[in-house]
Amino acid sequence: MRTLDRWLAQTGANGSSIGDAVLWILILIGAVIVLGVVLMHLRKALLGHEEDENTIGLPVAELRRLRDAGELSEEQFQRAVSAMASRAKAARKRDETDNGS
Repeated sequence: MRTLDRWLAQTGANGSSIGDAVLWILILIGAVIVLGVVLMHLRKALLGHEEDENTIGLPVAELRRLRDAGELSEEQFQRAVSAMASRAKAARKRDETDNGS
């Protein structure tokens, strides 16, 4: 407590050291936030397509399992796979358009 009292006494009446400390803390917090946003966008740009491909692969495997178990007919399986492929192509095209502009 004495150290704090001495430090406050040394800063003088204007409190410029406290103001400087608060300023630097705010600058540091702002830098961390900006860095976090940049890293999130970079991660999305680098991993976005891989995540899309992985989320498509799992349902197809599940559809194959259902077809093999006799719970889906071949026609139902083909329609579901075609629909998923169409959605994947549309999503990829949309992503390419978004990234190109």
